[in-house]
Amino acid sequence: MVKISEIFPELDFDWLIKGESSMTRKAPGVDYKKAYEASMEQITALNEIIKELEKE
Repeated sequence: MVKISEIFPELDFDWLIKGESSMTRKAPGVDYKKAYEASMEQITALNEIIKELEKE
């Protein structure tokens, strides 16, 4: 178990041992949904730029 926690520090031990709780620990103040949405917006914008450049 110690080796697993060293390699994967984000894993929640309640989940690992009992199958309860969330698989990963949430870092305080991190909003993963917002981060995901922002990343998707960037991907969309970059795809548009790529399309425009391919036309040239």
